[in-house]
Amino acid sequence: MAGFKRTGGARWAAVGFKGGRVQFVPVSLLQRWRWWQTTKKARSAAQEHRELVAWKAEHAVAAAVRHLPGTRSVHLERRVPNPDRSRGAGEVDVIAVTERALLVIEVKNWAGPVDLVEGDLVQARQAARGGAAKPVIAKIKEKADHLKRCSLSHDQHELIEVLPLVVFANANVEPSDDVTAHPNVCRLSDLKACLATKLAAREVQDDVELNRQERLLERLPTWDTVTFDGGDRRTGDAIDEDLPPGWDRSTWASIEVRVVGGWLPTLLRGPRLMVTFVDHHGGRHEEVATPGATLRHSEPWGASGVDGRGTYPIEHLRRLVFGFRTPFTWDGGDAAGRDSGEAIGPNDGDEGHEGPASNPLDRFQEGGVYTGTVVHHLIDDTTGAVHAVLVALVERTVIGKLDVKRLGTMDPVLFEMFYAVGQQVDVKILKIRSTKRITLAPAPLEDVNGDTEE
Repeated sequence: MAGFKRTGGARWAAVGFKGGRVQFVPVSLLQRWRWWQTTKKARSAAQEHRELVAWKAEHAVAAAVRHLPGTRSVHLERRVPNPDRSRGAGEVDVIAVTERALLVIEVKNWAGPVDLVEGDLVQARQAARGGAAKPVIAKIKEKADHLKRCSLSHDQHELIEVLPLVVFANANVEPSDDVTAHPNVCRLSDLKACLATKLAAREVQDDVELNRQERLLERLPTWDTVTFDGGDRRTGDAIDEDLPPGWDRSTWASIEVRVVGGWLPTLLRGPRLMVTFVDHHGGRHEEVATPGATLRHSEPWGASGVDGRGTYPIEHLRRLVFGFRTPFTWDGGDAAGRDSGEAIGPNDGDEGHEGPASNPLDRFQEGGVYTGTVVHHLIDDTTGAVHAVLVALVERTVIGKLDVKRLGTMDPVLFEMFYAVGQQVDVKILKIRSTKRITLAPAPLEDVNGDTEE
C-alpha cells in the first residue's frame, strides 16, 4: 500500500520529507495522534449563541422567582405529559411552588414589538415574514391543564391555584398596551410587582398540599443532557437500549467521562478514559475504560451526533445526566428519582416517592366518590346525540363510563359547561369490572361537599 512500509512485523506510515528522505512513524502512533486531535476537537464544542442566550434567560427568570417571598422551590425544564396523546410531553421552562399558587412559566427572550392577535402573542418581525405564529399563551395554559390532570391521576387532588404565565426576559422587548394588560403576561423587570398583585388575593396553602405539589413535580421527568468541555449542552433523550453496558439510569444519576493524561501519554501508551458513575444518593464509582463505546442521544429539534442520528463516542462527552430514573406512568407510582440540578429548593431527591402500584384499581372502590376528567363523548349513531361520557380517573389507565340518562333532564348548555371534554367532574363508582369497564354516576352533592369515601 502506497505511503506505508512494514518492518519487523510493524507497520509504518509516511508523514513527510526531511533532507530529501521520506519520514516514517509507526501507524499506531499516527492513529493515536489522530484520535487525540479528533477527541479534543469534539470535547471542545461550544454552545450556540442562540441556545446560550435562551438558557440564560430561563435561569434568570428562575432566579428571580426563587427570590420572591413565599417561593418554596423552582424547577426547570420539566416535561408535562400530554394525557390526550399516547406519547409526548410538553416542556415547561419554569415551574415554581409558592405558598399561594403553582406558577407555570413560559420564558420568551423576544426583542422588539410584540402584539396581541386573536388572544395570543405575535412578534412584529415574525408577522412581517408571514406564516402562522405558534401559540404561546394558549400553549402554556394547555400545559397547566395537563399538569392539573397529572395531579388528579396521581393523587386524586385537583390543583386549584395554578397560574400560567409568559415572562419576557429581554429588556429590549416592546409589548403593546394590550400585551402589557394581559393577565398572563409580564416582563422580568416587573415580575416581583406583577406576582405580588396576582397572588395577593389567593390564600396561603397548608404544608401538606405544598409538599404534595413538590412531590408531583419531582415525579415529572426532564431531559437527558449531554455536556462537553467547551460548554455545549445538548438536551434530548438517551436511548436506553443504545447505552454502553452498565450505563443504567435506574442505578446512576449521571456519568462523567474524562481523558486520562495529555497528548504525550496518549501517544506512548494509547488512549485511556476514566469513567465516573454517580448514583442517586451522590455515591461515586470510577472505572478505567478504553475508547470504542458509543451512546445514542436523540434531540427532538434536529440532527445530532457524529452520524446525524445522535451517536456519540463516549470519549467526546464530558457528562451524561439522566433526566429521570424510571419512566413516567399515570398512576403515581413512578418518580424522576434524582436531583437534576435544576430544582432550587427543598424536597429534592428520593424522599416521598412510592414504588409502582401493583394494580391501579387498588385506589378505587365501589361506592367511592372521585374526581376525574371527561376524555370522550360517545355519540349515538342514529340520533347523533351524546349518550355517554368517558371519564378518566387515571389518565389512559382507569376509565369509567357515565350514562347521560343518569344526569336526568339537563339543558344542553349546562351539559357543555359541566361535561365538556377536558372538564373535571365528580363521580361515584357504581360497579368495577376492569380498568376500563367501570360504571359511573354523578356524585351526590352531599358527597362532593362533605367527606368522601375513598
